[in-house]
Amino acid sequence: MSEKSAAESAGGGTYDVAVIGFAARFRVGRVFLAGDAAHAMPPWIGQGMAAGVRDAANLCWKLRAVLRGELPESVLDSYEAERKPHVKEVTRRAVFVGRMITERRRAVTRTRDAVMPALSRIGGFSDWLQDSDWIPVARYADGLQARPRTKATGHQIPQPRVTGPGGERVRLDDALGGGWLLLQLGSASPQLAWQRLGVPSLAVLPVGSRPAEGAVVDSDGVLLPWLMEHNVTTLALRPDAYVYAAAPAGARLPPPPAGFAPESRQATSTAK
Repeated sequence: MSEKSAAESAGGGTYDVAVIGFAARFRVGRVFLAGDAAHAMPPWIGQGMAAGVRDAANLCWKLRAVLRGELPESVLDSYEAERKPHVKEVTRRAVFVGRMITERRRAVTRTRDAVMPALSRIGGFSDWLQDSDWIPVARYADGLQARPRTKATGHQIPQPRVTGPGGERVRLDDALGGGWLLLQLGSASPQLAWQRLGVPSLAVLPVGSRPAEGAVVDSDGVLLPWLMEHNVTTLALRPDAYVYAAAPAGARLPPPPAGFAPESRQATSTAK
């Protein structure tokens, strides 16, 4: 139905219209849907474009890995399994906020219009609201994660500033390198199954430590508390900085994904 036909059918009056929708599938064979092609949400919390960026970030590194022979094609099915639940929850919250903003019942609007300005005058309230999890954290419950899961599995690692070997302060993203990586608390237990495949390691040192090769200093004091909170000392990070696997002190990580053949390993095999 065209917009004109819809307007003529509705006649006069005021109507609530919400454009919400999800594709039945985000992948069919070699065809993938992302962004507005995969899901539509109202604009109330400003997450429509952000959801599309998250889709692309989730999918692009997997496509690259499959095309290079580093992972089997089956991992592409994890795209929908990881992204669809999160975008549905974001949409649910956008609808909730939109209903509050567009409320027309006088008793409710009077209360809303009195309470919200009063709260905004409380010191720190606006900052608290911005920092709260009213936009849900994208923790993946299904998809490309190892079993057994831990509290850290499926989370994206925090992104503070760290101090590199040369004393430079950089975003953790820049220190991770954009590939698979073992992130370890100090001198954690060796993870031979991963190291044999050529997956590099990066140690995290506490604030005040001297910079060293193969390590970063937790300058902002964020990473070490996060590891302690999740009761782990070693993480296997995917290229998108999500935790594939995690292990507490003295424990081995679950093995790499089935069919995992990182580029560094392939180069070594070719050279032989």
